[in-house]
Amino acid sequence: MDDYILVVVDMQPHFTSNPRTIKAVKEEVAAARRLGLPIILLEIPYHRPEPDKPYPRTYKSILRLVDGYDRAHVLHKLGEDGSRQVLRKCAAMGYETTRFRACGVKTDLCLLETVKGLLRRSEASVEVVKGACDTVAEFRRFCWAKFPVGKRLRLLEKAA
Repeated sequence: MDDYILVVVDMQPHFTSNPRTIKAVKEEVAAARRLGLPIILLEIPYHRPEPDKPYPRTYKSILRLVDGYDRAHVLHKLGEDGSRQVLRKCAAMGYETTRFRACGVKTDLCLLETVKGLLRRSEASVEVVKGACDTVAEFRRFCWAKFPVGKRLRLLEKAA
């Protein structure tokens, strides 16, 4: 079996409304669930300048795909890099962390930092599904150049 842990970064209405990205992430989540693989949804729970006004949660259409699935976990992260939370949850659940598959938003910030963190804090390989990622328009041209080149990182063009 082609095992991996799917990591979905910040798929919250505050960060993207791109229907193509939402659809592609939903396809990734559905494929991972169909394969019986772990799914970790990272969320930022607050808005820094206004901590009393929380960000909306992960899109309901994505949450519905994991409803009742015991291998799906929604984790809060407090900054751009959610790799610590991902690795802690994997250790607590006994998930083998040799391969991660990542998608979500902001490609140039939170997704990038989480991927770099997974590479730095583990020996795992990481695949990033470019077709299931998004960022603000002004960063789309060059955001992929920020990803560290190496044999443990693969940038995939298409979603599941």
